[in-house]
Amino acid sequence: MVNLFKKNFRLLIAGLLGLLLLTCNNFVKASNDNLSFALYVKPYHGNTYSSEEFRQTYHTDNPWKVNLQKSAEGAGTIMTFWLIQTRNSSLPKASDTHNVKQGSGNHYYHANSKGNHTNVALAVENNNYSSHYYSARGIWDEETW
Repeated sequence: MVNLFKKNFRLLIAGLLGLLLLTCNNFVKASNDNLSFALYVKPYHGNTYSSEEFRQTYHTDNPWKVNLQKSAEGAGTIMTFWLIQTRNSSLPKASDTHNVKQGSGNHYYHANSKGNHTNVALAVENNNYSSHYYSARGIWDEETW
């Protein structure tokens, strides 16, 4: 028995290392990040989108976050935000829309099942029907835990 163990020791170690690597890669690495966005919000309720991020979670109760820090429209103005799924050409909403006031800090919202384990982007439009473009800056995160 000892000879069999000695003979297959390297094979046993290689198998254990392989198993360890496979199990370590399956852990979710999501965290509460602060991803910057700087977008030009289109006139007449036109939609503008951030770069996409992979939303790893399968849980709709894992909230996404947005913080509208600056708006060229002025202090205290409101923009409408939501998540979109970017793998689909029709850009389905991966969350409800939410009005966020500039300077009001972090806001956390739940996604829907279209935002589970897929690429999403932050979508924004002006809450007013205006003929002007406005720059908007802040932070967001596709999932926070």
